[in-house]
Amino acid sequence: MIKHKIERLFQPVIGQPISGMYRYLGSQRFDIGPQQCVINRRGTEVWKSDTALILSCQWEIAGSEGHIVGSDDFGPGRERRDSAEAKAFYRLVDREEDLIWIHGVEGKKDSSIHLTLNDNFTLTVLEEPLKQAM
Repeated sequence: MIKHKIERLFQPVIGQPISGMYRYLGSQRFDIGPQQCVINRRGTEVWKSDTALILSCQWEIAGSEGHIVGSDDFGPGRERRDSAEAKAFYRLVDREEDLIWIHGVEGKKDSSIHLTLNDNFTLTVLEEPLKQAM
């Protein structure tokens, strides 16, 4: 039942690009779909999409070689442990032409979500809360 609900909820993002990816209020934000320039509350121009996946739980992007970047690579606070592979992935997402697309979604019985992206990339979202840094 939960598997089908997840898949139904995520149907609108299939075929859409991941057009931005950045830290957002202690979480991770994935912009989905076309971005437009808006003025934020500080009066600064920023680019963002109307649709976003904001994750404050465990998540991981993997490629054909395994882990690229995930929630365990960030925190506490502004600390970062993301690798060179992660920075290369960010460059793909941040390009003006959309290079990373969502091709499919699979809901799991444990409430996790598995998004299939192009070029053998995946984004897995787990229901588990973020691990507390020691």
